[in-house]
Amino acid sequence: MTSPSKRSAATTGVILAAAACTFFAAAGTVTRLGINAGADTSAVMVIQVLVTFLIAAGTARGRLLVTRTALPGLALLGVVAGSGAIFLLEGYARLGVAPVAVIFALYPGVVGVYLWVFSGKRPSTTWFVTLGLAFVGVALAIGGQPGTSRPMWEYLFPVLATLTVAGNDLIAQKVVREATPAQAVAWVNLVTCGLALAIYNRAAVAHFIERPSLLTGAALGVVLYLALQLKFMGIDRAGPRLVSLVAAGQPAVAVVIAAIVLKEALSPLQMIGIGLVVVALIAITRDAEKLGKSIVPQ
Repeated sequence: MTSPSKRSAATTGVILAAAACTFFAAAGTVTRLGINAGADTSAVMVIQVLVTFLIAAGTARGRLLVTRTALPGLALLGVVAGSGAIFLLEGYARLGVAPVAVIFALYPGVVGVYLWVFSGKRPSTTWFVTLGLAFVGVALAIGGQPGTSRPMWEYLFPVLATLTVAGNDLIAQKVVREATPAQAVAWVNLVTCGLALAIYNRAAVAHFIERPSLLTGAALGVVLYLALQLKFMGIDRAGPRLVSLVAAGQPAVAVVIAAIVLKEALSPLQMIGIGLVVVALIAITRDAEKLGKSIVPQ
């Protein structure tokens, strides 16, 4: 029988996970608001990771030095995480919130595929069926999107973001053993900042001090940092399984926030697709323990 204290901790963890889910879901809307106001994508990317780095460095209280053995892993994690963040930001800028959020929701399924390929932990037949259901939902959500159609190659950005972030999660498992969460967040965002500057080069610097870019990047940095911290606090109290189930609703929350704030229209077909994705994600995360891995969207 579960003790009252454990039930209370689990309840608190679920509430924290729901708050983290909301912050993660709001990131796309914050990005679109900034872009609609004239923010530059490259500058927003650089400012966002700088703000997240500074907050993480502050919470680490100066203890940023890590062992030499941890540096290669942190550098690799920074490159992979940074690539995923750039792909995601470009997706939001080009496609809007709804299609990106729905495609990115396939992240737990991709993690499961990676685990199957690299560790030999084969998912159940039910898992494969639900993953197929998720793909059907994505197809309906994208195909039912009202408004002007976009070039198909632009959908590569959220697809690549999903693939890289899923890989980032697996790499992070080993890296966090040699560094604290605050150290990992700080170093990863420092490497990501260098990667963003290398890719965008002078474009980011040219728009760095413009008010829309500065405000959007700073807001995004704070939102994502809070989302990460709340997620870790939720896992600590409720465990990864409950947090994973709560996070499965993230694409739906992202679409609702975008519909309210950005007035992004939703067709009935799109809503059906989003519903299928959420249902499939809940089933996928419930099967996660059989893979020996918690699946929590980042």
